[in-house]
Amino acid sequence: MLYLSGIFKFNFMVKPEEFNEGILLLVSKKIYTLSSFGCTPLITLEVIRLTKLLGDSFSTTFLKEVEKCKKSITIISPYITMDAVNQLIKKLPTNLNYKIVTQPPGIDYITGSVEIDALQALENKGFSLLYLHNLHAKIYIIDDNIAYIGSANFTSRGWNGKDHGNVEETVRLKLTKIDVEYLYDRYILPSSNLKLSESLIKIIKEGIEIHKVYKDFLLEWETKMKISKPNGKVFYSKQLPETKDYPYNFKFTFSNFTGEHAKQEKADFIFKLGGTKINPDGEIKIPFSTMKKILITSHLNKVNDWSFHVSFDEKGNPFLRSTNFKTKKKEVIPLDLGDFKGKLRKMKVSFK
Repeated sequence: MLYLSGIFKFNFMVKPEEFNEGILLLVSKKIYTLSSFGCTPLITLEVIRLTKLLGDSFSTTFLKEVEKCKKSITIISPYITMDAVNQLIKKLPTNLNYKIVTQPPGIDYITGSVEIDALQALENKGFSLLYLHNLHAKIYIIDDNIAYIGSANFTSRGWNGKDHGNVEETVRLKLTKIDVEYLYDRYILPSSNLKLSESLIKIIKEGIEIHKVYKDFLLEWETKMKISKPNGKVFYSKQLPETKDYPYNFKFTFSNFTGEHAKQEKADFIFKLGGTKINPDGEIKIPFSTMKKILITSHLNKVNDWSFHVSFDEKGNPFLRSTNFKTKKKEVIPLDLGDFKGKLRKMKVSFK
């Protein structure tokens, strides 16, 4: 038995495709000794957690296994779009057994959640197309041996990660014979062949054109009726304890995903202050031109979030306060008092 003294930290990095049972992920700075696990050596290890959750690495991990596939690929997803299909086609081996199970033709084929061009591309690559009513599951099966099960649809937003798509989660599992039989009985056996006939394709394409006209009509109608939608991302914060320079403070935090979407949309931000979410004491609208000053990488904290305060000084002037984690300096950005509406509790200065 090995006896060591002193403190040792061990970090392990393993790529998903190299470790069948999951990924080693560093989750804490806490230190444990082997004696905590019933062993006598006094070696301290940095805490790690074994996980099979793939997060944003799902599509890249799955596609690497697709390249090594020997027998079959089955994809079960209610939504399918061309971008994800193109990513798969580039990695497909030839002359294997391919199946797609999706939802039956309906409104989602017209609105774009299921793209008919994507289904045609899969059919041209040798996929058998099937449909199953009320399908909601998202499952990717390789060689009846490995399954990826989670929230990610077979779409661009499902496959491209939180920076360019949805925040998804997927788990990689090794299948048993019983698992394979269960999946077959639940998803393949009750499904029906999806035939992309000329008449079906024509109806869907006509529906797509009608849907476009309908959307244009709604936009025109809303403009004429002067129906406005909230222009900006809305957040809420309770009032925090006062500081020396700022008696009125409100803290806001949002994810990298939200910030990246705001940058793409150039969206304004509406911050509801104090009171309740439904009935706040006040609100301030901060234009994107101001918010983009903190929506930069150097203002992201250690957990990849943007955190900042909306504060008011004793004279009632509003400010945006944030920390630049690259320079370690706090930054203060003046806001326009005219963008504030309401009256904060116990506020010495009344806003009109």
